[in-house]
Amino acid sequence: MTYDDAVKALSNDAVKLVKNNQTIGLGSGRSATAFVKSLSLLVKKKKINIKCVPTSLQIKLEAEKGKLHLIEAVLDKIDIVFDGADQIDKEKNLIKNTILFFLSANDPTIGPIIAIKKPVIPIVQPQ
Repeated sequence: MTYDDAVKALSNDAVKLVKNNQTIGLGSGRSATAFVKSLSLLVKKKKINIKCVPTSLQIKLEAEKGKLHLIEAVLDKIDIVFDGADQIDKEKNLIKNTILFFLSANDPTIGPIIAIKKPVIPIVQPQ
């Protein structure tokens, strides 16, 4: 299995956490791109209603291509955020070098972060 195959498989598993009427944060980078593609297929297949908040122009363009409903501002809360980890330490803690991770850990209006990076740790939610 290649790295790209693993990321695609993890993305397909991660979309199982998406529920109807959620507001979803979309990370950026290679893992997030794979997730957005999987999410687009899920929305098309299941006809669920979600709102997505992109964190980069790259992900915004990918989400538009997949016909996801994008919003610029969050009026209520983000239910769940999908993003890859930047690093994994020797204790297998995920390290995200963005303000979003800091806010998620400290702000109850932002839901759990789902990090998609290494096959060793496919899905992690902060405790």
